[in-house]
Amino acid sequence: MALLASSPENSAVIMSDRTPAVSAYPVNFSRKACSVKLRLSHLCVLTLLLGSTSALAGRIVVLVNPASPLQKLSQQEVAAVFLGQAQGVGNQMLRPFDLPYDDPLRESFYRRIANLSLAQVQARWARQLFSGRASVPKVAASSEAALALLEERPEAIVYVDADAVDERRHKIVFVLP
Repeated sequence: MALLASSPENSAVIMSDRTPAVSAYPVNFSRKACSVKLRLSHLCVLTLLLGSTSALAGRIVVLVNPASPLQKLSQQEVAAVFLGQAQGVGNQMLRPFDLPYDDPLRESFYRRIANLSLAQVQARWARQLFSGRASVPKVAASSEAALALLEERPEAIVYVDADAVDERRHKIVFVLP
């Protein structure tokens, strides 16, 4: 005669007067293990979803004033200028202009150019301001305002969505991968 009994560690345990207690499920399928596997699968799905949102952000391009002698910049040079580690490239002085803090393009830019969150970028700027080494980039009200500043100021460097750029009027020096 067989009895079915519950156990907190296993879903069901079959008990018989002839055989010792045997789990109906393999030992590695305990509730704790299933919970960990479920959490890992949720984490994988979340990672895929977050990865797909950055693809929706579009291409980000870095622009300088059309009169600038600069033709092309590297990712390191762009990161150095926007993080206050360099005030220019070669003999060309550059003044970076940021987009508003709540603009999703700003977060995407810093994440892709230097693998930093906005909080990490702010912490870097706070240290540099405290030491007196650099001044924080001015903030343009929008991408359109950033493009207008670019045309007015020869030392300006900005980043915008590639769709906002007119290549006849703007000089692209870097395209984020």
